[in-house]
Amino acid sequence: MDGTKVNLEDNFFSGTIPSDIWKLSLLKNLIVDVNKLTGTLPSKIGEMMSLERLVASANSLTGRLPSIPSSSNLNVISLEFNQFTGSIPASYFDLDLDFLWLRQNDLVGDVPNEFCEKIPDGLSVDDREWLLHEPKVNCSCCNKAACHIWNTTDENELFRPCPNGNLHKLGFVSVANISDLITNEKRYYDFNGFNGFKELNLCLSQTGCYSFEYGAIGEVEGLVENKAEFFEYSDSEKKLKRQDLLLEGGCPSVMICGVSIHKNHPKRIGLNQFTQLVLHDMTLLDDPSSPGYKALCWAMTQDRLYDNYRYCDGTLLQRFVLIYFYYTEGFLADFEELSLLDTCDWPGISCDSYQQFVTSIDLSNQNLTGTLTTEIGLLTTLENINLSNNDLKGNIDESLHRNLHQIKFFNIGNNSFGGAFPYEILSHPHLVELNISGNNFVGRLPSFTYSRDLGKKFNTL
Repeated sequence: MDGTKVNLEDNFFSGTIPSDIWKLSLLKNLIVDVNKLTGTLPSKIGEMMSLERLVASANSLTGRLPSIPSSSNLNVISLEFNQFTGSIPASYFDLDLDFLWLRQNDLVGDVPNEFCEKIPDGLSVDDREWLLHEPKVNCSCCNKAACHIWNTTDENELFRPCPNGNLHKLGFVSVANISDLITNEKRYYDFNGFNGFKELNLCLSQTGCYSFEYGAIGEVEGLVENKAEFFEYSDSEKKLKRQDLLLEGGCPSVMICGVSIHKNHPKRIGLNQFTQLVLHDMTLLDDPSSPGYKALCWAMTQDRLYDNYRYCDGTLLQRFVLIYFYYTEGFLADFEELSLLDTCDWPGISCDSYQQFVTSIDLSNQNLTGTLTTEIGLLTTLENINLSNNDLKGNIDESLHRNLHQIKFFNIGNNSFGGAFPYEILSHPHLVELNISGNNFVGRLPSFTYSRDLGKKFNTL
């Protein structure tokens, strides 16, 4: 079989990639992503001098990445979401690539800074996620845009829930260039050569400012001319709003506690991040008594250690989620004192051995009277939550447990919670103790696989 293109994308093919595929001397596009392929990439794949696109992401491929000679015509390499090990071959950084996607593997090493400068919009090679100590691949330019603009269609990419009001659908597109004009980060999506076109679901900040350039499918098969859209925060409507044209000097200020957080304000990026994930409704700025208003006010105008934390490792978000948690639960803290303390030194908080990421929240017997903040589910390193013996009320949102994959102890006994309890937590693999006794929950225990460790202690009585 000789040809210019093989596209087997998005099927259920198993087995290995044939070792003699390199003999297809005229092949330009090899696209086998989103299948169940195993084994290694053929070592001679680098000898396919006509090959321009190698796309084998989202399989179960293993082994080391094959070396690719600098004479290769490859301009796209996409091998992400596999199980490759070892270092990225140095030869990859000598190629004239438009895209190199290798994230979510088990790779190690460094990406040269000059390569970052060469394809900053087409590079995704590290495994860095929020609340992770060290990336396996060190890359100075990687993952910045992913920290601010998320494609929620890809569940592997966005493990944090995006508020419905922050979702933006970008039709069915062939190519899309998305720019966050506050952070000056860009994300580029190219679906040419793949199986069909895609609809992008993007998670945006309500206080952000964005431009979208894209090509879309016309009435007749093919692309219509490129289009552009612009969105910016509307202070009058307290939401992100489409504009016909984004004028120079756009991205209006946001007033927080009497302070104007303008486009270039050093805390504007943090504000965008908080509204992207935590605050579902910016009209809370009209209600100074709301926990969201108080938390924003504290973070933007009172937190003296704000600059000690970073956007893209999760430590700034972690600090904001916890202050929002305190206000929502009705915790009587000295918030002026908290502004001078490291997050890991806050009352009821314990962190890992690095004193970086929160592993435990214990506010039992604290006369809490609010509701349970769903957003603590964003703290994916949590192992222990103890809010027992308080007067907390309301229902428990099922999304709370979506990302608590490390949770071991969950105790909300002797409160006033009601409604149906989200028993999905029972399937978390490390769960040892669950105590929801002394509440007003209703419903039946579901039938599904429980945590392998849950037999050690299970108390719902």
